[in-house]
Amino acid sequence: MDNSNHTMPMDMTMMMMTMRTTFYIGKDMTILFGRWITESSGQLFAAMLVTFVLGILYEALRGLRAYLSGKLKFTSSNARYSRLGGRLTENEITPIVSAKDPESSLSLRLSGYTSISIYIVQALLNIIQVGLAYILMLSVMTYNGWIFLAVVFGTGFGYLAFSLRKSLRPFNAEQTV
Repeated sequence: MDNSNHTMPMDMTMMMMTMRTTFYIGKDMTILFGRWITESSGQLFAAMLVTFVLGILYEALRGLRAYLSGKLKFTSSNARYSRLGGRLTENEITPIVSAKDPESSLSLRLSGYTSISIYIVQALLNIIQVGLAYILMLSVMTYNGWIFLAVVFGTGFGYLAFSLRKSLRPFNAEQTV
């Protein structure tokens, strides 16, 4: 089969010739958008700072989703439901205090609405988290070593900042049964 009759437009050929596929250390690059071009060290530093903060934000969202998931499990296991003629009764407002988390404050729970709202919030946070993950992946795909390091250190710092409290909890022997 002869493909010599099929030619690529000149712009596509030029783009394929300038697209990097190996890591490099440099400051001249385009990140994510055609207008986000770094030509100086200051612009490269700003791009690194942005990707570092996005990495922290990604881990913060992950930690928030884990926190909400734990809160949802706790509230749904201790919930009391009652409806009387479409009006709230005293049994529908249930104070919830976690004995395992002394930092939690007293919160009021209205029937099943809190569980549903937490699910909706988790779904929205998941959408944002997946979007951030793809932005970080595309940033790394610039193959710039500095941007790669900013993403790695940003997510690492975010993990330390938002997951450290969970991992430092004392070992609970009751959970091993």
